[in-house]
Amino acid sequence: MRKVEFSLIAAVALSIIVLSFNVPGAGILLTVTTLTLAFFYAYLSTAYFNNISIRRALKKGALYKVSTKHKILATYSGVAIAFALVSVLFQAMHWPSANVLTVLGILVLLPAILVCIYKIAKGSKNIAYRKSVQRTASYLFVAVCAYIYF
Repeated sequence: MRKVEFSLIAAVALSIIVLSFNVPGAGILLTVTTLTLAFFYAYLSTAYFNNISIRRALKKGALYKVSTKHKILATYSGVAIAFALVSVLFQAMHWPSANVLTVLGILVLLPAILVCIYKIAKGSKNIAYRKSVQRTASYLFVAVCAYIYF
């Protein structure tokens, strides 16, 4: 799943570079790649943040061993990241209400980061918290940069 994530991130970055050169079709490419990455996080975040492969995640009973708190936090983080990605897409394409969406995306990411940092500081050894805080913090940085730049 890691390869899928990094290839989608690379495709989004390439789309932004192509868009900055005003190449025809770059907007469509950016929209498709960003929404694909957003759907990846929205639907597969619970499995991804808890180190469950795609094959195992699609089988029945794959998440029985994961606690409910970890499922909820991973799902919330994934949906928050997806929301932030869509707001960055709105900023890059200069669509209406982009500033409002970006501010909301930043505000949605903050609780996930704060909860994960609190759990890590409290001494939790669970990998889900570390992966979640890494991803949410990086997309928070991307959202803030998009708000400032675009």
